[in-house]
Amino acid sequence: AYKLKFKSGVVILGTVEKLNHISGILKIVTFKNATAKLNDEFLFKPEWGLYDVAIGSQITSVFGGPADRVAYGETDDFKATAVSAPVYNERQKSLFALYQNVRDMRLKPEALPQITALFVKAKTTAVSEWLLFLELLEICKANPKFSSLEVDIKEHLDNLKIQLPKSSDVISDGLKLSHEIH
Repeated sequence: AYKLKFKSGVVILGTVEKLNHISGILKIVTFKNATAKLNDEFLFKPEWGLYDVAIGSQITSVFGGPADRVAYGETDDFKATAVSAPVYNERQKSLFALYQNVRDMRLKPEALPQITALFVKAKTTAVSEWLLFLELLEICKANPKFSSLEVDIKEHLDNLKIQLPKSSDVISDGLKLSHEIH
């Protein structure tokens, strides 16, 4: 077991588990069965797992501000604010439910017989949601018994490429990728 005493008063006691070198220089020492204490206060106990100690005279940060906002207070580049929970309208909730149905079909094969009904519902309530239709197409391609529905979905996506010129490229890319599904 090794014992490290720092000028700050922190004492680390433990067995060296691993030495991590970066560019040939020791940067991190990992201890097992370690305790770290400042006076009589435990900063780390063995039952918490492995304890890593960074080695060096400085640690360069890529963050453009203080790492500890509580200690340094507010700065001009950052204002802590509470973000309120979004409020979704009924149309958005309905769309989320369609996507959830697609997810259920991917995870639960017993939900697959509902795919035709889901396609019809999507065509009436979410006609321009190209991603939803691409996901339905992927499910059909993975299940050969839905090949006739696959043709209908592809036709709908081809129409969406014309109706949504800004999304045409991503729809085309999705169609190309769907051919990779087995």
